[in-house]
Amino acid sequence: MSNEAWLKAEIGFTQYLIQAGRLDAARDSLASLDSQEAAGLIADAWKELGGAYFGQDRHREAEAAFRRALDKLPADGEALMGLGYALFNQTRTSEAEHCFQAVAQSQEGSAVAWRALCATRMNLQDLEGAAKAVARALALNDQDAETHALRGLLAYRKSQADRRWRDWTRQNLKDPAARPNLLAGALDQLELDDALSSIRAARQIDPRIRTDELGARLLVAMGRPEEALEFLEASPQPDARSWQLTADVCWLLRKEDEARRHLKKSLEARMFPEPEPRALNEETLCQAKVAAGLKNHKREGPSATPLVWVHWDAPSYFSQSIGSALAASPATPLVVLGDSTNAFEPCQHMPLSRRAASAWAFLDRYRHASENDFVYEAFCLMRWFFLLDWASVAGVDRLAAADSDLLLFCDVERELVPRMKGLDLAFTGELGPHLALLTRKGLSDLCGFFMDAYADGAPDIGSLVSDMMLLPHFLKDRQWADLSQIEAGCRVDMNMRLPEGFRMAGQIKQISFRQGQAFAKDRESGVETRLLALHFQGPAKPYMGQALRQEDFTD
Repeated sequence: MSNEAWLKAEIGFTQYLIQAGRLDAARDSLASLDSQEAAGLIADAWKELGGAYFGQDRHREAEAAFRRALDKLPADGEALMGLGYALFNQTRTSEAEHCFQAVAQSQEGSAVAWRALCATRMNLQDLEGAAKAVARALALNDQDAETHALRGLLAYRKSQADRRWRDWTRQNLKDPAARPNLLAGALDQLELDDALSSIRAARQIDPRIRTDELGARLLVAMGRPEEALEFLEASPQPDARSWQLTADVCWLLRKEDEARRHLKKSLEARMFPEPEPRALNEETLCQAKVAAGLKNHKREGPSATPLVWVHWDAPSYFSQSIGSALAASPATPLVVLGDSTNAFEPCQHMPLSRRAASAWAFLDRYRHASENDFVYEAFCLMRWFFLLDWASVAGVDRLAAADSDLLLFCDVERELVPRMKGLDLAFTGELGPHLALLTRKGLSDLCGFFMDAYADGAPDIGSLVSDMMLLPHFLKDRQWADLSQIEAGCRVDMNMRLPEGFRMAGQIKQISFRQGQAFAKDRESGVETRLLALHFQGPAKPYMGQALRQEDFTD
């Protein structure tokens, strides 16, 4: 066999491995090939492998594969674009921008490169540069749905429509009939009209490109909620997110029965297709302690207290939260009450709709009085009813409930359960449901309190009501354990963005990691306290990967 024939055979074998999903074996096979005569074939194989890694969200491996392709063909536009996307998804935005810029400059007809350049510049807060890039992309191809959607997103970012949506819903609580335009002055009318035109164009060109949220939120912030509802109802391919937004807008128009109906529709739609087991993301699994915990989780006898998440969707930080529990508490049963997207393999999974009877009964009584969105706040309260119905059917007498932005650094049974002191309730402070331990009786009492609180409409405890604001009223006359109190040098973190008496590293607590444990120092004395769990609320979520890798947070 000639050398060329042998190379082609070897490359064909690696392509078979890629198609079979054996990506690491394909990488090892390709790495052994080195021939300048077949540089193009080898580069194509590396690009195919990079695309396969990217499809599995293995962005570091995708980066390495695309770089190997570029070693063979340094000016290859496809490899440069692939490398840019891999870097972009690792939040290495400046590096990604260089890749897209190189392709845009060398291939003047590449609308895709200009579109990618727009996205990177938006993430770099270069909104003027993003506007120029998206204009160039549309000039090259005005029939690209993703580019039209990006122009809508750019207007959304420039006008800070997410914040103005929140301001609009806040004023709506006080005066449901008011229709202020909160985008006046944020963008000129022509730019807004162009953005709405592009959002509608994206929908028409390719209904799979989701622009429902962009259009609805911009229209509401402009004081046009009726038009926002019409826009949502005209969606060519409505999905769970569309119906969730419809529920929120219906409530703004005080169509409360319609809001409840669309919330139910949204939740039920999230259960399809039938959930299939999925692995935790590769970044989580590659952590040695997580991998070891996964092995132990499969062979050690379970503890008596399951750790349960109630969640829809599967953001990357959710995988990290589960990974932390595997690493720190491998004997603990892990349970997700979720939807079709988050049946993570280490966990028992139960679709929410199968344990929803009590939640639906509560929703029929719920009256919204929060500046948070209707669906968000209703679900925050409903989650306790999902937990109660699940625990009752499963025969679970005690459980730990965790938010998906919490990382665990302790053993549930040995270190958290004793802090309950035999009580039925333990929360992380009276405003801290992000980590709670409850007996079934305690959970039943909590749900009963919520039902009674809404017996005659919204609770009379002030103008704004949320699950966190109701919790202190529930705990006021009850015995409960506070996980945020220091005991034996340990406590649970309430919010990584708040000092709570500890030293800070910029906008986040200063944390050091030793032997799988997390420590913070007292701001004055320097005395260390071990934190049994860290709560990465809101903007702190991007730090979860660093904490899972146990890389210190320092100044």
